[in-house]
Amino acid sequence: MPLSPELIAALRTPPQDWERFLVVADRLQLEGDPRGELIMLQAQRLERGDSPERRAGEAAYIQKHDRALLGKLWKTPTVFSLDWELGFIRDARLSTHDLARRHVEKLSKLTRELLELESSALLETLTFAVPRQQGVETQALLDALVEVARVGPPTLRALCVRDLAHEYRDDDPYEIFSIPPWAPRNVRELVWRGRPLRVETDAFPLDAVADLLGAWEPI
Repeated sequence: MPLSPELIAALRTPPQDWERFLVVADRLQLEGDPRGELIMLQAQRLERGDSPERRAGEAAYIQKHDRALLGKLWKTPTVFSLDWELGFIRDARLSTHDLARRHVEKLSKLTRELLELESSALLETLTFAVPRQQGVETQALLDALVEVARVGPPTLRALCVRDLAHEYRDDDPYEIFSIPPWAPRNVRELVWRGRPLRVETDAFPLDAVADLLGAWEPI
């Protein structure tokens, strides 16, 4: 059963008190939603302290329940790199690396599906990884940014369009990104949906990204 808009709004209200999330976790567990157990696991880490064992347990749980947690996106693990906190995605990185060999026009569709996912209701940072040598069409990226402007959550505080290097780890099913040390940093601070938003890019004109965000009202 989906979370109500009122409950999501309450969870979005700072500060992010983990005890508030435990109340939601109880309800989700009763409904058979695996995000309830994930909230419990991550709240225990916040309460009792971080450890490699707890991190590994969370990663294994997410991988086991990726279909329920990610909806339509569960089949595209190499396209996304996701960081979770208290049962919700807080940091998402979308790479066009795999899309270049198939249909890059899927970029906007994947962006919309990510942002409409209930697990993304508290998303704070979104990064598009667009390697320059890949030759991704400008229109495909523009369409994806329009989706951010249309349906991005008000919790979004950083939007990055970067020419990123790619790294892979055998122990991680998702792709890891790193910023090359030579990459320039073009940054602008905006007010978007009543909150500060940091826009950072070295792979796309900064003014174009800022103008797109300002041109669309949320739906």
